[in-house]
Amino acid sequence: MKTATIDSSLAYFASIAVVLGIVLPLVSVAVYVADPSLQISSGTAEATVGVGVILRAMAQRLYRAGATNVVRLTFGTMTRTVARTAVTRAVRIFIRSSAGSLAKEMAGDTQVPPRTSLSSVSFGLLGTAFSFWGVLLFKSPEVVEELQTALPLSFTFMIAAALIPLVCLCVACWLAARVFGTQTHFLTGIDGLLIQAYFTLSGSFLPMTTDFEFQGEQRSKSRSSLFALSVLLVICLVLRVVGIQLHSPQLIFVSAMFLTYLFVYAFPVKPLLGFHIWRHNKLLWLCMFAPILAAFIYAFPPSVAALL
Repeated sequence: MKTATIDSSLAYFASIAVVLGIVLPLVSVAVYVADPSLQISSGTAEATVGVGVILRAMAQRLYRAGATNVVRLTFGTMTRTVARTAVTRAVRIFIRSSAGSLAKEMAGDTQVPPRTSLSSVSFGLLGTAFSFWGVLLFKSPEVVEELQTALPLSFTFMIAAALIPLVCLCVACWLAARVFGTQTHFLTGIDGLLIQAYFTLSGSFLPMTTDFEFQGEQRSKSRSSLFALSVLLVICLVLRVVGIQLHSPQLIFVSAMFLTYLFVYAFPVKPLLGFHIWRHNKLLWLCMFAPILAAFIYAFPPSVAALL
């Protein structure tokens, strides 16, 4: 599916949503008021106009806020993802060009793929923890104060909460590989840690230290990626609902961290998980990404969004 087709489809859906959510209620009220068999009390017409004004104002605010968040987060994430890909390729090209002959003598033409190891995951957790701590350190005091006012949590808890989705993603990828017959490869490379440090110094928390790769048939890789992202989405929604019901800032913050990982790893850029789904079926990727994007627009805490 081409980008223009996706854009036009989203425009159609947005138009239908506006009609159903704003125009249709006003038309219904107008028909109800115009019925000659009804006794209309004084002030009904003015109240109807007031309802229309309120709905129009709400629609404008939702559109502006939603569009601003989507553009900012999407552009920022895509820019950083492309930057990481460019840096990764540049580092690999430099290493290969400077030590290519030595590598051929030592390993020949055989390429050893990265393995699923505790050391790789441990380095990823450590790098992510330092990254989140650095973002809190380099952010302005006003942003951090607003975050702690909205969600009164300690720095220790927030750093620990930022690591929980990474652990769950590792487990979900490991389970997906067992279910769909693929091989799971986790890699926390020097290039990933360096680009994560770059994000940290710029005051933006985007967890991309560890790469999750599946090897096997394209359909199996797509299903494995979809399974892993779906597990994170279910956990995120459950934490969000329970956190609201219990008025728990801890659960709300953890759900926001899950949503951050989902938004990053669902992008269709290699080596992110969304790439396997996009390459197999672009419509399937769109159906997977739509609820994540909707959750970002309507459910992501603004105080936490300031850290992205």
